[in-house]
Amino acid sequence: MSTFVARKKTSPKRGKARTEAILDAAIELLAEVGYDRMSMDMVALRAKASKATIYRHWPDKTALVLAALRRRGGMVSDLPDTGSLRGDLELYARESAAAAAGVAGSLVVGLLAVASHDPELAAVLAQQFHYEQLPAITALVDRARGRGEVSPGVDHLLISEVLPGTLIMHLLVLGLPADEPFIHHLVDDVLMPLLIR
Repeated sequence: MSTFVARKKTSPKRGKARTEAILDAAIELLAEVGYDRMSMDMVALRAKASKATIYRHWPDKTALVLAALRRRGGMVSDLPDTGSLRGDLELYARESAAAAAGVAGSLVVGLLAVASHDPELAAVLAQQFHYEQLPAITALVDRARGRGEVSPGVDHLLISEVLPGTLIMHLLVLGLPADEPFIHHLVDDVLMPLLIR
């Protein structure tokens, strides 16, 4: 006679709360001890979760960090059409600035420093802060191109390099606010000239 033990199912609500606790723990530990010193054991202890639970969702530390950064809101994935290139760029700059400020500035700077000698982490950050932004930027420029606002043949993907770099310098290195005068300067003096020649 064979017997089996039914595995207790986790409710969706409880599963979501556990996932959030793990991702919150990862962000807290990144800010406290840095990427190098953070371990899956530490995350499990902080989140009061088993390592098996963590590894079931994220195969390694870099995957967990990427998921935690996504949840914290480190990117702009969709931009509504404001009706003009300038309006779209202003909206993109504002939302990017809000996202950068929301991801705990010191955390981002710390991760960038580690990424300079950690190719795996560098790939994670490139995915988060560059490649996943490209569809939104492409859609923004395609709309402007349809309205005749963009010069033909211009490399609009430069926006995905110039905007984050400028924001990191302004917000996180210099510690200055991304106020309206700065947003207008960024759009009128930096981004628009990239697209209109």
